[in-house]
Amino acid sequence: MPQKATVQVTFAKFKLLTSLDFEDCPIDHLPNELGNLLHLRYLNLRNTDVEELPRSIGKLHNLESLDLRFSLVEELPVEISDFPKLKHLLAHGGYATGLKIKGSFKHLEFLQTLFTIKVEDDVSFLNEGLQVLTKTRKFGICNLKREQGGYLCTVLEKMTSLQSLLVYAVNHQVEILDLESEFSPPIQLQSLWLGGQLDRLPNWISKLHNLSKLILSYSNLMDESVEVLQALPNLKSLVLFWAYNGERMHFGGGGFQKLKYLYLVGLDSLNEMLIDEGALPLLERLEMRSCPMLEEVPSGLQNLRYLEVLSFAWMTEEFNQRWSQQESKIPRHVRIHRSEDTYDPDDKASFEAWMKRKFGAWKRRRFGGRIRITQHL
Repeated sequence: MPQKATVQVTFAKFKLLTSLDFEDCPIDHLPNELGNLLHLRYLNLRNTDVEELPRSIGKLHNLESLDLRFSLVEELPVEISDFPKLKHLLAHGGYATGLKIKGSFKHLEFLQTLFTIKVEDDVSFLNEGLQVLTKTRKFGICNLKREQGGYLCTVLEKMTSLQSLLVYAVNHQVEILDLESEFSPPIQLQSLWLGGQLDRLPNWISKLHNLSKLILSYSNLMDESVEVLQALPNLKSLVLFWAYNGERMHFGGGGFQKLKYLYLVGLDSLNEMLIDEGALPLLERLEMRSCPMLEEVPSGLQNLRYLEVLSFAWMTEEFNQRWSQQESKIPRHVRIHRSEDTYDPDDKASFEAWMKRKFGAWKRRRFGGRIRITQHL
């Protein structure tokens, strides 16, 4: 039976549906009959080819969860405002992509998850539209301009239950992400991802004592930033993606006491890395990629007693030669992953191909999913 007919028959026969899961299904359309499923609480369109939601979706006053991740939906209709029970709205299709919101948030005060939305030029969207989201626990926003940073900080200050936050600038490789406002950050924040140029590390990051995961992209940070980060008492995962411009990275004794995962990519100016005894005492995995000025193997690897995985890729030829000479000194239990490919900044073709493969647009997967439904009895 054709997919559209199948969907229509489903809506016609199961009007008491409470859950409708189309994840990975080859559908590209939802009929207006969707609005007849008045008991629907969960709708999943993840990884489908649906581009637009019917306006009749506004009738689903009992909807609690809407999953649009990796679908083709780029904009929500104004009827989104009519979901008074909505708790989870998932809409990202990649680390810097988000969903345009036309409607108001004034009736969405129960939202716990809003990840990720795309901010437009209208400052009132930040200044007024998001003020109601005081119960949000996971929040993502992209396309942010420098002058909008202060408004966002005001919004974040009211999200006292926030545990996960993603903020990406409009053009994250060049745009300044201005989050320097003096505000009280959500003390329960556990995961933070910032994408965009930072003049310096925001002062409030040092107050995030519950932070366990931090990702910084294109942040343009210098040496002193590492000193701030290594004092975070519960940080377990740190990713720096083209985010550090210092020539020297020094992990001092006593720093990063709980860190288990360290991923360093694109540290273009780094030429020396030192790990003192007592630093990174619980580190289990260290990965480094594309550090074109680093010719010496990081000093102090022997101090990482709990290291399980050590990985180097797209390093310089000099680095690879020195690593070949020292690899035998690493304890046998450590799994070593090394790419023989070298980083050549003049060979843009090979490097850009690697970049696209590793960090390009997230690919949507298709597994031939089946429609899964739950009906209220």
